[in-house]
Amino acid sequence: MNILLITARKINFNMAGTTEIELVKSLRRNGNKVTICSPDSNIKEEIMNHIEIKYSRKFGMESYSGGKYLEDHILPKLLDDNNFDIVLIDWRYVQFIHKSMVHKKINWIIIDRGPPAYRGPKALIQTYMWNKAWKIAENYASGGIVVSNKHELLVRSKISNELQIFKLPAGVDFNKYFNQKTYKNECIKIVYVGELRKERGINSIIKLSKIIKRLNYNYKIDIYGEGPYEKQINKNLSDALSFKGKINRRQISVILKDYHIGLMPMPDKMIWNISSPLKLSEYLASGLLIMGPRHSGNMVEGDYHWPLLMPSEDWEIKGLAALERLLNSGNWEKYSKISSSIGQKLSWDIIAKKLEIEILKLL
Repeated sequence: MNILLITARKINFNMAGTTEIELVKSLRRNGNKVTICSPDSNIKEEIMNHIEIKYSRKFGMESYSGGKYLEDHILPKLLDDNNFDIVLIDWRYVQFIHKSMVHKKINWIIIDRGPPAYRGPKALIQTYMWNKAWKIAENYASGGIVVSNKHELLVRSKISNELQIFKLPAGVDFNKYFNQKTYKNECIKIVYVGELRKERGINSIIKLSKIIKRLNYNYKIDIYGEGPYEKQINKNLSDALSFKGKINRRQISVILKDYHIGLMPMPDKMIWNISSPLKLSEYLASGLLIMGPRHSGNMVEGDYHWPLLMPSEDWEIKGLAALERLLNSGNWEKYSKISSSIGQKLSWDIIAKKLEIEILKLL
């Protein structure tokens, strides 16, 4: 197939851009031609056929200006020169470019990796755009992409027809990450990789480190990432908590090999319930056990046992108690293997193949 992928994510500057990069690589390995449009001046990965979307950095204008640039400067020639079988469009750009798809009679699919996650004026603007994008999609799109069953339920509560929607969870380059951990009475190393925002429950990691220090457990937490909560983390550093700073996507698979547990602190709220976090698939493929509040966004759909996910209230102390029981049971290696097996099912090549099958059904 000849596929055009249009994303509002700045792939070079966002670890979440791994989704687009790995999906494109897998689609190409399967014999598809893929062109990608994104707000990057120079893609550093091995992605050919990239077109830059220029945009304004003024508050609230990023998506609007990028969408107008696409409509006015990129799509007229791009759609004339290429016979695309399908166009995958980030919801942020749908309202600006869907008329071009309709005019050219091109099949297109709305991509929704998640509605706005944060509060404030910008989130209000994006929420309006998100609702409008799905309203347009229900009338004009060939289908839609979400990340989970709960995400689909949320979307269906906003639209009225039977638009074909299928799930595309966050995947992993399994061969790069594959690892299984054997516990040998060593220091348990716990890791968090991702954005450092209060909304993501980062304060609960600090709480967890204080409990570890107070109870004198032989555990250590390392945090990797960047964000507005860095200052708060630095105020609470201790023997049980270290801040390692920002890393790039190429470092993650190597770093995770040194850890036993991956933290998923995101609280039991709608925006995280419907999510499919990239770090979850990377933790699992690396053989890490998952610790955090128990809800659908912090686990993979299926009949699996998650021994260190606890009810949200006081999940930190309950999780540590469950960890002690697990270490004494001698079943650590068993659960590390289960993690790896779940991660293998989230291989990007498997996910890309499923996407191809779903697209062909729509054509």
